[in-house]
Amino acid sequence: MFTFSALVILLFVIVTLALQNEVAPLFQGLRDWLTGNMSWFFIGGANVFVLLTLGLIFTPLGKVRLGGRRRHRISVTRAGSPCCLPPAWALV
Repeated sequence: MFTFSALVILLFVIVTLALQNEVAPLFQGLRDWLTGNMSWFFIGGANVFVLLTLGLIFTPLGKVRLGGRRRHRISVTRAGSPCCLPPAWALV
């Protein structure tokens, strides 16, 4: 399934880059319609996220531990150190 999705995305990007002048009016019209008609959806999604976060902070659900009972101590040096050797940093 990943291969099919990746190929569809790659095809979309290639066609869009190859036909920039032809698809520009389509994308402009799509952007105008989305910002004009669907802005309430974006604001509603942001409000749901804020309310969910506040609910997790102020209810007992905020005390649920993820990962079991054992406490893992992470020192500052371990948390701040990279997970790979210095020569590989250039690749990141």
